[in-house]
Amino acid sequence: MTILKLPTACLALFIFLGCALPFLPSPGPRGFSPDCLPAPQEAVPEELKQYYTDSALRIYRRWKTDDLAYDSKLSVLARIQILPDGTIDRIHLEEKSGDALFDQSVYNAIVDSNPLVPYRHGEGFKCINLGLRFTSPDKPAGDGPD
Repeated sequence: MTILKLPTACLALFIFLGCALPFLPSPGPRGFSPDCLPAPQEAVPEELKQYYTDSALRIYRRWKTDDLAYDSKLSVLARIQILPDGTIDRIHLEEKSGDALFDQSVYNAIVDSNPLVPYRHGEGFKCINLGLRFTSPDKPAGDGPD
């Protein structure tokens, strides 16, 4: 099992540059609530940014890529809905990679991470929407075709 380590620059800009993208409420996939945090007119509080980062890292740590074979960079954009108790209530792969095994590995990482840590800040919200981009790791030199 490989535990991926995100680059430091990626961690520093985790929420803002696409390593993990928080989704604002929008007409999303069927079953996703538009009443989730954060509300579009509000700035994202620091504790919610930290929750996004912690949740994303928990999921990324469960992502297994050892058995995957791919020849090019693959990417999946996943959207999850998290209940206040940390339960992942909905999973939707917004953008699939085109490789069924790669897509399934992302889905499995999310399922294996359930439940996440409860979100204890704020009251009166139904859920949290979180978007995550999974990009295939670079293969070590010598692992490609000759």
